[in-house]
Amino acid sequence: MIPIPSPRSRRKARIEIIPLIDIIFFLFATFVMVSLSMVKNHGIHVHLPAAATGSPQSREHAAVVTVAEGGGLISTRTQSLPRSSARR
Repeated sequence: MIPIPSPRSRRKARIEIIPLIDIIFFLFATFVMVSLSMVKNHGIHVHLPAAATGSPQSREHAAVVTVAEGGGLISTRTQSLPRSSARR
């Protein structure tokens, strides 16, 4: 009697994991980008007040705060700034 070959191959099918990860990552990134583009910015319209003066105001004093390594407050003092380092 002649043996009849099986229609199924003897090798088992393999699922390659690297292309599967690539496809899942691409689908995830596409989903995130589409989701973010669909979100509308809902906010309250605010009428901000206009500035009272047109010139910038100079700061003459600065607060110096010293913090310990553990996060505790050591000292707080106010210091006059020299004219050259005063910010506008």
